[in-house]
Amino acid sequence: MKFVSILCGIATVLKCIVANTEAFNLHIPRDFPLHPTEVSSSNDGRVGRQLGTHYFPSMSLYNINHKLQVYPVPLNDTFYIQLTDLKQDETYQIRICWTAMHPVNVEGLGYQIVAHDVNFQGTVADDARIFVHFKVVPQCYPPINADTIPINVSVVNIKMGIPVDLYSVVFYILLVLGAVSYLVQHSNPYQLLKNAR
Repeated sequence: MKFVSILCGIATVLKCIVANTEAFNLHIPRDFPLHPTEVSSSNDGRVGRQLGTHYFPSMSLYNINHKLQVYPVPLNDTFYIQLTDLKQDETYQIRICWTAMHPVNVEGLGYQIVAHDVNFQGTVADDARIFVHFKVVPQCYPPINADTIPINVSVVNIKMGIPVDLYSVVFYILLVLGAVSYLVQHSNPYQLLKNAR
């Protein structure tokens, strides 16, 4: 009985913890005009045919189904990341994560689709583009002294309703359940525990 009380107390405390992760799903339609990006690309992962002086950070999922990248994100400014090499008729989960060491809040999390040959903040591309955007706002006093905060951005393909990076967790849970059911069927755990006293 005491064990159940402790377990309920832990569950209550865990329920009150707010995670430093924001996420949403993005579905790419079957007829969405995605092609390999044919714009000028810089060595630091920024893409865009330059009209002004602004390039966007990018994240490519070429021949992979999940990717994690860390970006130095400025405070109080909307940050854009261009997603490239996505597949048509697929769903992706986009996660924005940060450490508790940086007391910030992520606002305005979403995506924006920019049509081909449209000027978007000083850049133009031959193909339609998909941007993830969010704004990092400090939530502490005294204010944070840093100009940028490291933010982890991950894009994960969803297959059969489960993000592919969680397949190993699902496999582990099934393995533990299988081992426990095998143990219960081939021995009497109640009798073993009773004899252990």
